[in-house]
Amino acid sequence: MRGEPRAKTGAKPTFGPRITSNGETDAGVRRLIAAIDEAILPYPPAEVRRIVGDLAHYADWWGPTYKFEAVQDNSVRMSNGSFLLWTATITEADADRVLLKLDRGAWQGEARWAVSPCQEGTRLIFRIDVDPSPFWLKLLSKTMDFKNRHSHAMAKVFTRLREHMDARASAPTAESPPAAVPLPR
Repeated sequence: MRGEPRAKTGAKPTFGPRITSNGETDAGVRRLIAAIDEAILPYPPAEVRRIVGDLAHYADWWGPTYKFEAVQDNSVRMSNGSFLLWTATITEADADRVLLKLDRGAWQGEARWAVSPCQEGTRLIFRIDVDPSPFWLKLLSKTMDFKNRHSHAMAKVFTRLREHMDARASAPTAESPPAAVPLPR
């Protein structure tokens, strides 16, 4: 779901401010790769938001091809194979969203998790808006549909998140508080 373009003049349309490499907002740039993916999870929004806002535990559910190394409380070094490395840092978070700055590696830009209640539980949206950083990746982006590949990968991530939440709901451990019980259908 894209909003109305903010640029009304001769500039390229943009769908919200972007974070530049020095951390400032650049509302006039449209990123090369923009994708929006969503899932419905039968859990309360607060529980879903808590999990997607906990970067240090992404490895618990993101998937085996991704590696995560905590850098700081709100940053992780991510990798998808040996050539694609980048850092994700939480720049803002509230009850409904988690904003991430992606930099220091393969991708430059931002990502956003948004949670909202729905009849089935929680509607979870992941939006990514990035540019490839290394030259070889920029060249590859001209022939490979990164948006489609990202959406395909996110479908698997959403499935793993659901499985992770289901497992937590059915078998709480002494190390973690009991997870929310799925909402009735």
